[in-house]
Amino acid sequence: MKKTWLSFLLLLPLSLTGCTTGPSSTTPASDSTLISSTSSSSANEDPGDVNNSYSNPVKFYREDGTTEFVGVADPFCLRADNGLYYLYCTQLDCTRGEYGYGLDYSPIFESANLTEWHWVGSAFIGHEEYAEWNNHEKGVWAPTVCKIGDTYNLYYTLGAGGYYSDYTGIGVCTSPTPYGPWTHYGKLFDSGEIGVRNSIDPFVFVEDGHVYMTWGSGDGIWICELDETGTALKGGLEAQKEAKRQIAAYNIFENSNYEASFIQKHDGYYYLYLSTGSCCDGIRSTYKTVVGRSESLYGPYVGSNGRPIDTANRGDTVVQPHKRFGMGTGHCAVVQDDKGYDWLIYHSYSPFAETEVQKNTRTLYIDRLYWNEKGYPEVQDTYPSNGTVPGPYILA
Repeated sequence: MKKTWLSFLLLLPLSLTGCTTGPSSTTPASDSTLISSTSSSSANEDPGDVNNSYSNPVKFYREDGTTEFVGVADPFCLRADNGLYYLYCTQLDCTRGEYGYGLDYSPIFESANLTEWHWVGSAFIGHEEYAEWNNHEKGVWAPTVCKIGDTYNLYYTLGAGGYYSDYTGIGVCTSPTPYGPWTHYGKLFDSGEIGVRNSIDPFVFVEDGHVYMTWGSGDGIWICELDETGTALKGGLEAQKEAKRQIAAYNIFENSNYEASFIQKHDGYYYLYLSTGSCCDGIRSTYKTVVGRSESLYGPYVGSNGRPIDTANRGDTVVQPHKRFGMGTGHCAVVQDDKGYDWLIYHSYSPFAETEVQKNTRTLYIDRLYWNEKGYPEVQDTYPSNGTVPGPYILA
């Protein structure tokens, strides 16, 4: 249920941008998972709004206005037509409005400025039966959301059976708003059915009337096509099992291979963001985010040195771990502020957390993206920001 939040009385401009088109350099990205932009920036340009300064990790608030630590993993973020940002992530424990503190299989958080968040809903409270399939284990990971027509589609990994099980797969639910109520369709496919080991981490976007999904972890990054509603595979499972294609990390299977795909369109190129390294070793995690680009959605994607992302540890570094600033920096999304600046949304382990448990729990970071002289995106110095820094521009 949608909640009223007194700290979010800021009036924001509405945007009519949908998944099929991206914003100009001065228009906020709204309801778009294939983020498109044409502006370029460098580290010497405006770093952000000093009136919206923040420090990583960003803050989460309960309804009474007090803050709490929220262990965010695998974040996805979009900006809706109402001008507010919505955050989706892997299952976690948090304060869930009238439901109190506890486990939420698919929590949804809202923010006016990207730096302060509060819980507004869940895709699975009241629909817990959809958090399991096959062997009745439960586990909902790594959601992504795309608006198709008038409907928000939320895609998620169902981790039933273990990380590398054939039972792991992708499901979908829909809503007329970014926060619910949700109608569940259940499973699109699992790893055994589609023929891709460890089918997790979906990313879905629309271009030229076609709906595409990228996904994968360890067994490469794959792409297939969904039907026009985005709630089923185009032509059915057998058709897409045959039509699916690898677009990164070919012919190799290993733990540190790529996962967590995200695609941004910029100046005529498709930029494929990927995470590589160890994701889940706490403050020892080597996870980082890299990027390659292509003139075609289906690749080949290459780094600035021209080498294809055909195996792990290729591409250009977007953000990498730093022992004092943040470790395990990965699983990203990109959104824009009201000046058209790109902001990277990702998870990290924070050395500033109050307890050892919190230090070894992933949480939410954001940082400004800059386009370097080679035409590739990176956060400043390729490390998480340290201390208080200017934040996104949110125009009243």
